[in-house]
Amino acid sequence: MNSSDQVLYNDPAPRLDRAGIAKRAARDLVDGTTVNLGIGIPAMCADFLPHGVELRYHAENGILGFEDLSAPGEGDPNLMDAGGKFPKLVPGMAFFDSVESFNL
Repeated sequence: MNSSDQVLYNDPAPRLDRAGIAKRAARDLVDGTTVNLGIGIPAMCADFLPHGVELRYHAENGILGFEDLSAPGEGDPNLMDAGGKFPKLVPGMAFFDSVESFNL
């Protein structure tokens, strides 16, 4: 074991679990912005938004402007985000192909 391995092995810093990472990252999201929260830990950030912070979301598959997801078992099965969840339709949402989506 070299000295750099020893430093990491004895590192006393507390470690966050996935939810802890998402909760910490959610504090950096600014009210009123549009965000693309990818699959996994990034998507979990939406579950930990500070009180009063509202976001509009973008999904890689070409959905822009949704504000919330439908409850499990609800929602249009023909309309889902990249993580397989169902966005609620809201006025002003935009739909476009994935090429345009990745150009944003």
